Amino acid sequence: MRKVKAIILALRIEFHWWHIKHYRKKFDVLYDAGEALGSARVQELNKRTSKHAIAVMRCERYYTEHYSEVFQGVL
Repeated sequence: MRKVKAIILALRIEFHWWHIKHYRKKFDVLYDAGEALGSARVQELNKRTSKHAIAVMRCERYYTEHYSEVFQGVL
């Protein structure tokens, strides 16, 4: 059961990283189009990216504290 929980947590981490990459690509498109950094759309992307970044930090910390010995440092 411990391995299954570790795999699920690793998938959650990958899920959050996917969202961060997705929002960064959207930001690049907006920035290249000349969108102001203080615009509402850019601020909304920043807020969403920050939420996922915080989730990644929490999940990675929990993974290293509780499951690092399960896979011997795979993640």
